[in-house]
Amino acid sequence: MTFPRHTLVFLAAEAREDLAEAVAAGVLSQFRRAPLPTWAAAAFADNDIPGIACRAEGDVPAGHVQLGVAFPFRHDGSRVRARITAPLAAVATTWTPYEVLAAPRPRTLPVGPALDALLDAAGYHGIALGVFGSTALQLATRLAYLETGSDLDLVVRAPDDAALAGFAAAAAAIAQRHALRLDAEVDLANGYGVKLAELLSGTRTVLGRGLADVRLLDRDEALRALGSGPCPATSRAPNPALELQPGV
Repeated sequence: MTFPRHTLVFLAAEAREDLAEAVAAGVLSQFRRAPLPTWAAAAFADNDIPGIACRAEGDVPAGHVQLGVAFPFRHDGSRVRARITAPLAAVATTWTPYEVLAAPRPRTLPVGPALDALLDAAGYHGIALGVFGSTALQLATRLAYLETGSDLDLVVRAPDDAALAGFAAAAAAIAQRHALRLDAEVDLANGYGVKLAELLSGTRTVLGRGLADVRLLDRDEALRALGSGPCPATSRAPNPALELQPGV
């Protein structure tokens, strides 16, 4: 079983405790120095930090899924990350980028006003809008992932290229007004994601990022993969809020 790209995969509390040692062992090589693996394991066991659906490296046992984990702290300017393999039976719930953005959010969220404006623009142009990266993790966990200068990572589904171009122009104006850097990815029906700016640049090929591989796509092929319809955002209640951290 695979989950769509950027899906947040929440594990049951007892599973997080069982996987704490695996998290410590799975910390990426540049972070394998004390006390970072210990901090990562403790943060994962004690908080409802989700895994993130990612491209698998190596063999994944049957009934398991490989996940990336990003933590709300950095080392030498880089966010501490790990990669783990978890049993599918341990999955408690999943949130797509669209569901994350549809859930209630704190009024004090730093990028809240920009998100409101982007949602209005998306609605006007018939675009389904979601978030990933630090914004999604802060919305889903209430932990302090966002920092001054953080990019706002967006994922969009569009009915056609005209709607996509209209939203792109509106989004650029919103980013300038709010002094934000936007990193927008177009969610294609073939399972690949393509940078919005690249898809609209007029180049003959674009880079498609998928869970299985990364490959060059013919731009016309990518445009034909638009129009898959919006990813429905459910009305599920958000996960229980954790203790609010500075910056939330």
